[in-house]
Formats: sequence, structure tokens, C-alpha cells
Amino acid sequence: MQQADDYIKEVEALADLLSGQPDDVFELKTLFKSWTVNDVIGHLHMFDLAALAALEGDAAFDAFFAPIQANLSQGLTLLQCQYPFLGALSGIELFQKWHATAQVVKQSAWSADCDVDTSLKRLALRPCWLPPDEFDHRESGVGST
Repeated sequence: MQQADDYIKEVEALADLLSGQPDDVFELKTLFKSWTVNDVIGHLHMFDLAALAALEGDAAFDAFFAPIQANLSQGLTLLQCQYPFLGALSGIELFQKWHATAQVVKQSAWSADCDVDTSLKRLALRPCWLPPDEFDHRESGVGST
């Protein structure tokens, strides 16, 4: 399955870049919205878990996404929503957990007895919970306190 192969190539490229780095590297800001490396890896990890829930079916995905949706409804950004989800998980420990989960995502996508593209469309969440212009506004941090 090409989609799973492309995904794991991207995972491994990022893993190669971060492997062996000291923990303080994960606190560096990136060029992506000034998110830290931890923020980016946390986002990837959270949505890899969302992908696994999506492959399980609607009920599993809905249960996974409900707390995120509740926080978004209270005005939190997606980045702010991931902090309670991740808890104290950060740095090398987060990186290792994300990398291991990514391998499970690949295997699950390969072995799924369903149309993976249809299942993963659940991850195209923005239209479900915010109009694109409001999403862009909230995620940019403009007007947030």
C-alpha cells in the first residue's frame, strides 16, 4: 500500500534526524508556528493514535476525539488540547513512543480489512469542528489570550 509506505518513509526520515539528540533539542522552537519539536512530535503521536482509533471504527474514533472536541469547544487551540492528552510525556520518551506507535500505524494500515482511505478520512477533522477560516485564526494564535 503506497500510502503506508510513504508514511513510514516520512516517519523514518524524521526519526533519523532526531535519534540520538539530547533532550533539550526537543524544547527548540521550529519554523512551524513556533511550535517546539516536542509540540510537533506530540501532535504526530496524538494523531497516529487517532488514526489507529479511526481504523477501529466510528465508535472508537468518537471516543478518542470526544475530549479533544470538548476542549476545542471551550476555545482551546489544537496545540493546547494535546497538552492534557500527553500529560508529562515529552522529549526522548515522547519521541520513542511516537516512533513505536508509527510502526503500529503502518502495520495496521497494511493489515486493515477495510478501505483505509475511507477510515482515515475521519482524520480530516477541520471541517467537522470548525470552518477553515476560524481554524486558521485559532491555530495562528491571533486573538488568543
